[in-house]
Amino acid sequence: MNKFIVTYLFLLLSASTFSSEISVLFVKGTAYVTDESTQKRLNKGDVINEGESIETKKNSFLILKISEHSKHKIDPETIVQIESLPYKFEGGEEIEQPAQIYLKVGTIMSEIFEKSDNESAIVRTNSTSMGVRGTKFLVNQNDSDVLLSVEEGVVEIKNNNQADIVEANQSVVVENDKVFTAVRPYKFQKQINWSFREDTLRSFNEVRAAYKSEFLKKRRPWKRDQLRWQNFKKERKTRLEHYQNEVKDLTKNKKLKVKMKQIQKRLMERAVLKDKKDLIDHNRPKETIKRQLLERPALNKDLKREAWKRRRQIRRENHDKPSGKNTATDHQQ
Repeated sequence: MNKFIVTYLFLLLSASTFSSEISVLFVKGTAYVTDESTQKRLNKGDVINEGESIETKKNSFLILKISEHSKHKIDPETIVQIESLPYKFEGGEEIEQPAQIYLKVGTIMSEIFEKSDNESAIVRTNSTSMGVRGTKFLVNQNDSDVLLSVEEGVVEIKNNNQADIVEANQSVVVENDKVFTAVRPYKFQKQINWSFREDTLRSFNEVRAAYKSEFLKKRRPWKRDQLRWQNFKKERKTRLEHYQNEVKDLTKNKKLKVKMKQIQKRLMERAVLKDKKDLIDHNRPKETIKRQLLERPALNKDLKREAWKRRRQIRRENHDKPSGKNTATDHQQ
């Protein structure tokens, strides 16, 4: 009886520890997952781990699902990295850490159905990040420009010195992944296939020409709508206060704690290795000279004698040579 109770409590606690997994719902064509050392072809039902990268080949699609959190459609010729899965507090429904996906190149369309007063997910490129709390949106990165199109909800977009919000039926282009252009509606958004149905998959590349043409005609410098931005910030502040009140008594996720300790350990190991390398580089000249002296063959006795005679001769010449001070005194006399 006691054994049954212990087992039941263990299962209950395990169920309350939310650490999602990301799995392959659908694959068309050829796609690979890569970790630090190996690469394997993806099939339906495969599970992808944190830190792994996904690559789709030409005419290939993937549909991924993070359980109880989101769906993601990966277009052909796209590379993304799953930097982090979402974690919930122990025994709670609030997200402690959002999912984070790094888009290196290509197109990803995401639908986030796990809403939170904090961020539910972050999609980022090299310089730009997009934080969401429950929405459907598309991010494309090709030719160094980044496009964000929003179908539902609101996405906050920011980089080093710019920040704005993009609402439903609006898009923004970040030129060279650095410079915002005007946030506005575009007609090409209606041509995007926002469905996750396997029998209706279409690549964003099919509307790419229309997107480029319309953007070049309508391109305007970025200017933030300050009233809309202030309202957004006020609402976000209220949501964050509510979030902090909700989670203040919750226990942090154990698996997230372990993960953060592992990250800190790896960072410490890298720092130690760097310090060792710097020390070796600093001492290398001394060590090289010492090794050369030890490995150098003994000089022939005759060569040593000649060297000694030469040094003695130089000392004598220097001793017999009149100094500059004495010469000047002689001139005065």
